[in-house]
Amino acid sequence: MKQLIDLSGKWDLYLAPHNQVKETEYEFNILNIKKLPKNIDFTKIDAEVPGNFELDMQRAGLLHDIFMGTNTLLCQEYENRHLWYVKEFNLDEIPTGDVFLRFEGIDTFAKIYLNGVCIGSCDNMLIEHEYPVQEDWMNYLNLGKNQIIVHIYPTAIKAREFEGTPLAVGLPYNEDSLHVRKAPYMFGWDIMPRTVSGGLWRGVSLIEKPKHRIDSFYLGTSTMNLQWNAATLSGQIRIHTDDDLLSDYEAVISGTCGDSHFEHSVRFWGVSRNFSVGFKGAKFWWPKGEGEQNLYDVEVKLYRKGELCDTHKTRIGIRQIELIRTSTLDENGKGKFEFKINAKKVFILGTNWVPLDAFPSQNEKRVIKALEMVEDVGCNMIRLWGGDLYESDSFYNWCDEHGIMIWHDFIMGCAYYPQYEEFCEKLRVEATVAVKRLRDHASIVLWAGDNECDVFYTYALKNGKRLDPNTNVLTRKVLPEVLRIYDEFRPYLPSSPYVDEYAFSVIDQRRPSEDHLWGPRNYYKSDYYTKATALFASETGFHGCPSVESLKKFITPEKLWPIILPNGRPNEDYIVHAASMETKHIGKYEYRIALMLKQVAVLFGGVADNNRGTATAEESVEYFELMKKMFGDGVDALEGHAKASQIFQAESFKFMIERFRIRKETHGGLIWWNILDGWPQVSDAVVDYYFTKKLAYDYIKNSQQPLCLMFDEPNEENKIRLVAANDIPEDKTFSYKVTRVNDNAVVASGDATVSASGILELDVVSLDFSAEPMLLIEWECDGKVGRNHFISDVRKLDYNTYIDFLNKTEIGHFEGF
Repeated sequence: MKQLIDLSGKWDLYLAPHNQVKETEYEFNILNIKKLPKNIDFTKIDAEVPGNFELDMQRAGLLHDIFMGTNTLLCQEYENRHLWYVKEFNLDEIPTGDVFLRFEGIDTFAKIYLNGVCIGSCDNMLIEHEYPVQEDWMNYLNLGKNQIIVHIYPTAIKAREFEGTPLAVGLPYNEDSLHVRKAPYMFGWDIMPRTVSGGLWRGVSLIEKPKHRIDSFYLGTSTMNLQWNAATLSGQIRIHTDDDLLSDYEAVISGTCGDSHFEHSVRFWGVSRNFSVGFKGAKFWWPKGEGEQNLYDVEVKLYRKGELCDTHKTRIGIRQIELIRTSTLDENGKGKFEFKINAKKVFILGTNWVPLDAFPSQNEKRVIKALEMVEDVGCNMIRLWGGDLYESDSFYNWCDEHGIMIWHDFIMGCAYYPQYEEFCEKLRVEATVAVKRLRDHASIVLWAGDNECDVFYTYALKNGKRLDPNTNVLTRKVLPEVLRIYDEFRPYLPSSPYVDEYAFSVIDQRRPSEDHLWGPRNYYKSDYYTKATALFASETGFHGCPSVESLKKFITPEKLWPIILPNGRPNEDYIVHAASMETKHIGKYEYRIALMLKQVAVLFGGVADNNRGTATAEESVEYFELMKKMFGDGVDALEGHAKASQIFQAESFKFMIERFRIRKETHGGLIWWNILDGWPQVSDAVVDYYFTKKLAYDYIKNSQQPLCLMFDEPNEENKIRLVAANDIPEDKTFSYKVTRVNDNAVVASGDATVSASGILELDVVSLDFSAEPMLLIEWECDGKVGRNHFISDVRKLDYNTYIDFLNKTEIGHFEGF
């Protein structure tokens, strides 16, 4: 494939409301765009591609700072807009090959015109689209000036054409989205605003392909032997040609990684050929911390009558993946959910990857910085969450190179999706395109059908009985069939959490081995969290208020204070930035502000935990009054509140990560929620939209050190175990010391060796509860010093004492204050 013209950059954009377009049935497909109907109120502005039309309106002064105050709500007024993107380009010479107009992303329903001719349409935002514009039998291109018009229909209007059913349930703002193949979060989620949007959100180009070409290629790992450095790769190549006979065709496949090389040639009896390559001296791909991320540069050359006619290049990693799981825990509390890479168990320390921006055209500007934070904080896995979208190539390439494994959801979440054949076919086409595009990436270690849809099935009742998620044809039939054809080299999990036949039969008695640990989001050491049975947590998270500096960037000055009004509701700016997309009525997600206040009140205000994630109006007022008592009445009090909220979040994440690491012999890992916000808000992210880190960032980084010392919770005798968790694939010898910061007394010390990827109990310390012990843990290994801390019950400390502890130990720091 050769790019002829990059068509990204400046386009003209025309907007008009649906009711006017509908009445005239106007189709903007003529070359002379100066003759526009007078009865349609067109707005013409400059547009950037990749882009979203709201951002173009903001640049044109028609929308003001979309993320400030309640301005985001104004986007709802433009959900009825038709968009016409117009671009002219010059072609200096007619290409000799087949030419296509390629769109990396069109959001969502569109018709595409070239020089006045409709060359295609689309109804899926999530995948790329190519439209032939020059082949043997047709040519829509002009020598010289050409014009493209892309008419994008308003998704919110198009979604009305699909009839829902009483069981097609989803989140409050999302039910129309269930029939539409568009990033689900854009309709509104508890972590994202409603910005339904539209636009050419990824690049556009005119491309040329050879007449005789490689249509698709794939190479996967069939077998490998670590002892002998040997591997067998299995692959398939498919070619495109109009030749009657194929005897003149040969493909040569070669791969190189350092001094390791393989080569294989195939001749063609049909346009598709399966083949295998066995070789020695293989170099293997390992996840971060387990070994090298060896990647083979693979080149495929296609010859016709001895002449090179096409070349395809890709990269692969030689590795094998196993997901070992049981449906649930057995009657003795035993089970499994763990990943093995190259036959070795890898304990997972991961983060959920949620939308990088409310407007997806901005993702590419943020992706590498976000990934660098994932690596810096000590993660070895990302879970690409099903409410998001398929990421750009730079995301997957970076993960390949840095050994960050990807748990990859298909794009569905938190709903009972349609089951009719038309929708199944849409998903089948989408999954085929996505899998063929992404399957070369060594970092992708799991395909998952969706996010929490199995759980939604079990919430729905029919004749008094739960719906069985194993009847979901999308994740039990459509997606497995696609993977069986195009990628059998990875495990597949139909949903997360996955409720298989057995788990469904015992759903009221046992939880799945892999689970999402949200619960009441009350005190992080309540029974819900300390007694959770999950052996792998693929979601868990806790609120943390953004810094004052960040709050001032999206809350208008007059709304920074008071947070809670006398009626018990947050003021409208805080409501909107809790992702509640309505202010006149109490929205689904408004509770998140009171939850943040409650968590501070429980931690430092002596308020009893009510084991609920929500609060009544009276309770909200009570929490806010307590906040004023603790930190003062006025904007200046925001600093104390925000820091206290971040302490709650930081201690919560630390507790959950260490609880799983201490049990790494029986547990498979956890994937916490989440690294980075996709818009300015109060949320569970540990880095806000402006890339300002919360305190939890440091605490997670401490708890996810490859060699980490940590305390388990007190037993009945008020004794705590000091444990060393080693995720390094070699034995480690170290010295350690534990200091009680209250009086600088050393309560434990010694030297020890922990086995490769092992766990070791180092000591048992008795707690003196005359004053809540604040323990600083320090160790030295290979000339490097590690540090961590432990406080059994932060509720027994006042806020100022905790701040003094932070200042003394420098175990973490606040940004943006």
